[in-house]
Amino acid sequence: METFDLVVMVVGGFLIAAGFLLFVTGKVAGSNNKIEAFGIKMDVSNPSLILLAAGIGLLLVPRLLPANRNAEGPAPAVVATVAPAPQAATPAPAVQETPAALPQAVSPPVAATPQPAPAPPALPATPSLGGNYLLVSFTENGVYTNYNAVLTLNPTGQNRYGFYSAFQVFNQFGGVQTLEYQGQLIQHGGAWAMSITASNDPNWYGPGELPLGLQSDGDTLELRYRYAGSQIAAVWERQ
Repeated sequence: METFDLVVMVVGGFLIAAGFLLFVTGKVAGSNNKIEAFGIKMDVSNPSLILLAAGIGLLLVPRLLPANRNAEGPAPAVVATVAPAPQAATPAPAVQETPAALPQAVSPPVAATPQPAPAPPALPATPSLGGNYLLVSFTENGVYTNYNAVLTLNPTGQNRYGFYSAFQVFNQFGGVQTLEYQGQLIQHGGAWAMSITASNDPNWYGPGELPLGLQSDGDTLELRYRYAGSQIAAVWERQ
């Protein structure tokens, strides 16, 4: 509502109040003046009626103005919303119970059968070394030396032989001297070793077991070893 409308309504209300007050108190003019229009007779000599009519008219003025009528606008249409009909609840599919699987019997662990350790590869058979031999070749550090010598091997146990050897050499005086050696030939897991336990050689010493390279075809025996700082290779022939 604008300020003008409010002023008009206040003035109209004031005129209605004043006309009603005059009507009650009965203050009228001395002359009796009446008018008739459209078949309605009205006593215009009484000012209270004029005030009442003017006040009511002023109250209706704001309602009759086009601006106020357009502002009010048509009443909003009420749209009835129809709620959808409730649908029947679809029953949940029945859950089929699957019987629990029976526990399977667990077989007790089978103890692993220990496998026998693989046998070591068989070593080539060595012909029996027992017997008497004559020296056919002797080299010391690759230098050939002509010796007259004999060798005797006697088995003393498994893969063990006692040996005796005699070498004829020239001494410093030009005479012939026989140097004798005694000891053992021993095989340890396929490897041979030689130990000299006694000798009349003035340069002999007991070095313990010496690694020995041994090859034999049954008739010939080849011995390779290191003694007193020299590499020895001796070939013997069975008698």
